[in-house]
Amino acid sequence: MPRTLLESLIQKLRGCNVHGDAEESPVAILWTDPRSEWKPLLPLLRQQLPELLCLGDYDPDHQQGPALWLRCIVDRSLPAAVAAAGQIPVIYLPGISRQELRAGEGCPWALEPLIELMFRGSLWLQRNGRDWTLAAFLSSSDALDLDLAGDQGTKAALSRALAEVASVPLDELRGKRLEAKDFDDYLVPDAIRDLLQWMADPPAFQQRCSQEQWAVLCSTWKKDLKFDPAKDGELSAAERLTKGKGGWDKVWQRFAENPTAFPGIPELLRRVEPEQMGLAVGGQDLSRWPSHNAACEAQVLAGLQALAGKSHAEACRCVRELEAQHGERRGWIWAQLGFSPMAKLLEPLGLLAHRTDQPLVGSTPAEFIEPYTADGWEADLSAWRALAMASTAQEDVVRKVVAALLCPWLDDTASRFQKAVASTGLPSPQDQGAITADPGEVLLFADGLRYDVARQLQKELEVMGITGTLSTRWAGLPTVTATAKPAITPLIGEIQGQALPEDFAPTFNSGKATSAAELRKALTAQGYTVLGDDELNIPSGPEARGWLEVGDLDHRGHQLQNDLPKVIHDEIDRLALRIQKLLDAGWRSVKVVTDHGWLFCPDGLPIAELPKHLTASKWARCAAIKGDSQVPVPTAAWSWNPSEQFATPSGAACFNTGGSYSYAHGGISLQECLTPVLVVSGGASSAPAVAITEISWKGLRCNLEVSGGTAGMTADLRREAAGGPSVATTAKPVDDGGARLLVEDDELEGVAVVAVLLSPDGRVIAQRRTVVGGGA
Repeated sequence: MPRTLLESLIQKLRGCNVHGDAEESPVAILWTDPRSEWKPLLPLLRQQLPELLCLGDYDPDHQQGPALWLRCIVDRSLPAAVAAAGQIPVIYLPGISRQELRAGEGCPWALEPLIELMFRGSLWLQRNGRDWTLAAFLSSSDALDLDLAGDQGTKAALSRALAEVASVPLDELRGKRLEAKDFDDYLVPDAIRDLLQWMADPPAFQQRCSQEQWAVLCSTWKKDLKFDPAKDGELSAAERLTKGKGGWDKVWQRFAENPTAFPGIPELLRRVEPEQMGLAVGGQDLSRWPSHNAACEAQVLAGLQALAGKSHAEACRCVRELEAQHGERRGWIWAQLGFSPMAKLLEPLGLLAHRTDQPLVGSTPAEFIEPYTADGWEADLSAWRALAMASTAQEDVVRKVVAALLCPWLDDTASRFQKAVASTGLPSPQDQGAITADPGEVLLFADGLRYDVARQLQKELEVMGITGTLSTRWAGLPTVTATAKPAITPLIGEIQGQALPEDFAPTFNSGKATSAAELRKALTAQGYTVLGDDELNIPSGPEARGWLEVGDLDHRGHQLQNDLPKVIHDEIDRLALRIQKLLDAGWRSVKVVTDHGWLFCPDGLPIAELPKHLTASKWARCAAIKGDSQVPVPTAAWSWNPSEQFATPSGAACFNTGGSYSYAHGGISLQECLTPVLVVSGGASSAPAVAITEISWKGLRCNLEVSGGTAGMTADLRREAAGGPSVATTAKPVDDGGARLLVEDDELEGVAVVAVLLSPDGRVIAQRRTVVGGGA
C-alpha cells in the first residue's frame, strides 16, 4: 500500500493502464493539469516515476519537450527512449485541461499532435470525468480519502506545502480535519528533515526554498550540528551522516525511518566511499555505507554460485552460513530501498537449507505426518518462495541453488516414504470415510492444493479475520485427478473400481464415468447445490450444502513448470477472496479439500526408465501396466481396487515420457499423498433466512413470491449477475410475501436476468435466475 501522497499518486498514474474494452494496453497515459497544481512535484516524480514525460520547452535530459516531440517519443520514431523500459509513458500536461485537449479544431495547434493519443491512450481523470485537482485527490474516496476543508485558504496552503506534504506518511494526515494551518505547519522548518532533503538534491531544495527559510535553516544547522552548508558542502554532510557524531546520529535515525523520502542520499553516500575519502572505518557502523552492503551482496552471489559441484550436505552448510552472516542486512535501510536482493533471498534459501539437511523418516506412513506437518512442509514452501522472489537477473542462480538443496531431499524422503507405503499401505478412500458438508457448509474443491500452499492460504485467511482448523487426509493412489478427486467427495459409496483403466478413473456403480460433469450430477442428486465460481452463491436456506470447484494451481503447474512459483501467491489470493465471499454470502463454514499434491523442483526432477511397450499408458509419475507385463520399477495398489497394480518410479523421479518435469504428480511421496483439509468460518452468519420461492411473468411484469426475510427488504432484476445493472424500472419493496417488477425495454424479452432480494442496507441476500417474459 502507498505510504505517502507521492507513492499514491504514482500508483494511481501507473494503474491508469486500461483503454475501454480494448485488448491492447494504452500507448500512453495523459495527465492534464489546467492550473499546474502538480508541477512542484516534478523533481520528486522524475526520480521515482522514470516513465514520466512532460510537456514544455525542449529539455530531453529531463524527458521534457513540445507536443510533437512527445508524440514521436511515444511512437518510437525518435532514437530517444523513456527511461523506464517496458513502462507505459505518463505524459504530464501542465496548464492543459481535458476540455482544451478535446476541443478538436479549436485545439491550439501546438497540442494537435497529442489529440490522436487520446484514442490510443488513457486519460487520468476522476470518475466524473474531471481533471484531478490537488483538493480532489486528497479528499476523494477514489484516492486518499482524507478529511480536507473546502475553503480557498486551505487549498492555497496545500499548494504551497505540496512538495513537503508529498513525502509525509499518510497516517499522519488521517484521523483529523486538514485545514490551512496543518499545511502551513509543514512550511515551518523541520531542521533534520530539511537537511536530508537538501543533501538528497541541494539545487532542487534551494530552488524551492525561500530566502527567509534558507537563512533560518543555515542558522539552525550551524547551531545544532556545527554544519555550514555553504562552507562544508554536501559531501561533508554525507561523511558526518555515516559517522553519526555530534548530533548526526539523530539525522541518520530520521533517514532510516523513511529512506524512500530522500532518494538522492544513497548515491551521495556512494560518493564518499571510505577509501576515496581516506577515512578509517575501524569501529564505525558499516551498515551505513551502501558500498559495504554492495560488497556483501557480491559475496552472497559468489557464495551461491560456488555451490556447483558440492555435496548436498556441504551445500546446505554453505547456505546456512551465508544466512547467518548476512541475514541481519535485511534490517538495514538498504534492504528497504531494494539494494539487498541477495540478503532477502537468503531468508527462504536459508530455511530451505535448514529443512532439507536431514530427510524425513518413519516406518509407517502415519509416522511421516507429524514431522512433515510440524516443519517439514517449510522445505517445499521456501523453495517456491525463493523462486517467486528472484528477479530475472537472479533466476538462473536461484534455480540452481534450490535444485541443489531440494532435489536430493525430495528423492531421499520419497524413497523412505515409499518403503513405508510398500510395507503397510495407505488407507483407502473407503477406510477414511467420505468427506461431507455439514448443513450451511460449502465443500470447496481446490485442484492441486498442496499442504504447504494450504498453510499459506490459512495464514492469508487469518489476516482477513477468517479462522479455522487444518487437518490432513491421504490421497487416492495414484495421485492423479481421475483417481483422487472422486475420493474426496461425499460419493465414495456410489463409486467402484474394476480393471484399472488407462486413465486411472473409477466408475459409478451404475457404470457411468466419474467425470466432473457426472460427479456434479450425483452431488446434486444428494442434495448439494453446485455453485458457480463467478456468482454470489447465497445459500437457499440454513440446511443448504454446497459444492464449489475453484482454483487453477494444478493446471498452471503443468503449463508453467519452472515458472509456477510466480503465480502461486495469486492463486492463494484468489482462493482466499472466494472463501470470504462465500462466508459473507451467509454460508456458516467452508471446508476446503483437494485431490492431490505435487512435486516441484526447478530444472527437472530425476528421470526413471520404463519401456513404453510394457505400459498401457505412461504419465510423469505413474503408468498403467499392459497386461501381465513385468515392469522394472516398483508397483502399488490402485485405491479403488487393491488387486489392480500400477507402476510408479522410485523416489522423486519421473518416467521418461519425452520431456523434463519440474512439476509433476501421480506418484508416491508425502507432497503428493498427504493432502490438507481446511475448515474455516468467520463470515456473516447473520444473513436472514429468506428465499425467492417462485417467479412468474405476465408479459414484461415479473411477480416474485418470497419466504422469510426482514422488514425493509426490496426486490430488483439485475442483468447477467446479482451485482449487475438493474433492468427494472425501479426496485420495489417486498410486501405481503411478494413483489411486482416491471421491465420497460421490450428488447430485453427473452434475456436471462437475476431476481434479487436486497437487505435494507443494500446487500444481496437472495437470488434466483429467470428470463424476461418467462420461458427457459
